[in-house]
Amino acid sequence: MAEVRPFSAGMPSFRSASRKVPGFIARLAAQHEEIVRLREAAAGAGRVSRLPAPGTTVIGTCG
Repeated sequence: MAEVRPFSAGMPSFRSASRKVPGFIARLAAQHEEIVRLREAAAGAGRVSRLPAPGTTVIGTCG
């Protein structure tokens, strides 16, 4: 007859995984805050130079 494992046998791995969730959420929140901060800084920069599209050649000034 096959050995029957109790339901609680799988619980230690669930518990150890659940301990990692708060740290993951904290890192994710910190990354989000950094992205928002960088976007706001880039939007407030005012003067943004755009690079030419790939495959185009710019010779001289276009003004």
